[in-house]
Parts: sequence; structure tokens; C-alpha cells
Amino acid sequence: MLATSVVLADTHQHEAHVHGEARINLVVEGHEVLLELQTPAANLLGFEHAPQTNAEKQQLKTTQSLLSDPSTLLSITNNPCQLVNADVVLPFSDHKDHHHKDHEHNDEVHGDIHAEYTLRCQPGKAISQLTIPVFDHFPGMEKLQLMWIKSNQQGSATLTATNDQVVLPK
Repeated sequence: MLATSVVLADTHQHEAHVHGEARINLVVEGHEVLLELQTPAANLLGFEHAPQTNAEKQQLKTTQSLLSDPSTLLSITNNPCQLVNADVVLPFSDHKDHHHKDHEHNDEVHGDIHAEYTLRCQPGKAISQLTIPVFDHFPGMEKLQLMWIKSNQQGSATLTATNDQVVLPK
């Protein structure tokens, strides 16, 4: 999966931070899937500052719990996959009242969420029909740009709450 990771890293682009919009990069190599989510924190948390109220603190915990399960972001029809690795980075999850010489708190900072997953699916079964159920869990998500690579092919799809499925080539 090393080659896939390099390819996925090359697909990462720094784009404008747009509320309501996110990006998923998906690479299928054999029976392994690498999934990467990049989104403004407001899409999933409803805010982009360190949690201040109990409700915001609970929302951060709930979001972290949801993102620990990749089925929140991806369902592959007729091919159950096992999580091999997950790396979820939420802003503010370890935020404490601290001060550093080189660190100034800025109320205009736009926090982003980044999550990467490696999944191992059943060999011999197709990885082609995908559902992206992120809209069911996060009402702040309006549009998702899916970029995919599979078997030396690549493509993209724009997904919404009413159009959350994509079919990859077999």
C-alpha cells in the first residue's frame, strides 16, 4: 500500500476552506482501500473554535467517536472490509489553556479535520459500488468532492445528501 499512499499524497491539494464542502480521496489497490477525508471543522462539529460550552465539548467527543468508524464515511456494497489503520486529527481535541512563545491564539483560525483509513476487504469480491453516508451523520455537510484511483484509472464525483453513491469500474 506504500505506492498507493504516495499517489494519494500527490492528489492532496490545498484548496479554499469552504464551509459545507469537503473532499474524500479514495484509492483502491487490490483488496485494500485507502480513504482520506479533508473538511472544515464546521462541517462536522458546527464550530471552528476550541469548544467552550458543554454542548460543544460533547459534539467534539461525538464527532471523534463517529470518525473512529470508517463506515461513517464509506460503505462498500457486498464487500465487508476490516479496518487496518485509522488516523483522525481533530482540531481542539487536545486543546488546553496554554501559551507558547511562538503561538498566538487567533479567533480567525479555520480548523480543519483530517482523517485517513486503511481498509482490507475480502479478496475476490468487487470494490465498485460505494455509498458515502457522511451526510446522514453530519448535517453541516452539503457537498463532497470524491476523487478516486482504481486499477490505473481515476475519476471524480460530486456527492450530496440526495446523491451519495458512486460506481467505480470493476
